[in-house]
Amino acid sequence: MTVSPEARRYILDLARAEERPWHGVRLQVIPGCGGPRFILSLDDPRPGDTEITASELTILADPFSATFLDELVVDYSAEEDDLTFRHPDSFGSSC
Repeated sequence: MTVSPEARRYILDLARAEERPWHGVRLQVIPGCGGPRFILSLDDPRPGDTEITASELTILADPFSATFLDELVVDYSAEEDDLTFRHPDSFGSSC
């Protein structure tokens, strides 16, 4: 997993706004008709999680979501003021 410097900065800015302790950034992949949806949230480890480090961030993922970690690129879009997610594999529809 690659996290761009801009995405890292965006994630850390959001984390500073949180008023609770957190261990890492959870990646959750949700399959859908238009392809997968990627969600990041601040969280603590859970049993069965994969834990990796990317751009000095601790990334947590459940077993299904962990299968997407290897080639995932997380970036920040100033135009959308949000994170973007790119993965080279074609996911197709789950419908």
